[in-house]
Amino acid sequence: MTTTPTPTPTATTDEPTRNPRLVTLIDTEADVPPSPPPMGMPADAEGLLITCVDVDTTSTNLTVEPILFEAHWLHTLRPARDVEGDVVIRVHTTASDTHVDIELLVAYQGRWEQAGVWNGLDTTWPVYVARTVSLIMRLDGDAARPMPRSTRPGHTDTN
Repeated sequence: MTTTPTPTPTATTDEPTRNPRLVTLIDTEADVPPSPPPMGMPADAEGLLITCVDVDTTSTNLTVEPILFEAHWLHTLRPARDVEGDVVIRVHTTASDTHVDIELLVAYQGRWEQAGVWNGLDTTWPVYVARTVSLIMRLDGDAARPMPRSTRPGHTDTN
């Protein structure tokens, strides 16, 4: 007796697929608020690769809630020379179930550099970390774009 295998269901445009590695830390424009942020890391993860951060850069309030903050769990931390400019967060558990320590890493000049540490934060930790992440990502993006010749330090345009 032969049986026909049951086809594997595929997503259609009516069925959005969900990436189980995606972590939405903050989304103030979502219809449904995201799940609480992670208060530790899965056993198979080495950190959260930041993929999107959108903050109000005009506000001087350092604790203003970001608009969007997303990341993906990384199975392994790749060599920094291969992912220059990547920003990764490690969520370290503490003796308290309600607080974590946050470590911010940046792939810079072929090395993973520690760019920040926050100790003893509660579930609001993404609010405190987002502005620093946004600044680092913007600076990295600005550094990658060449400055117009007339705006380079020490250059005077004689044309």
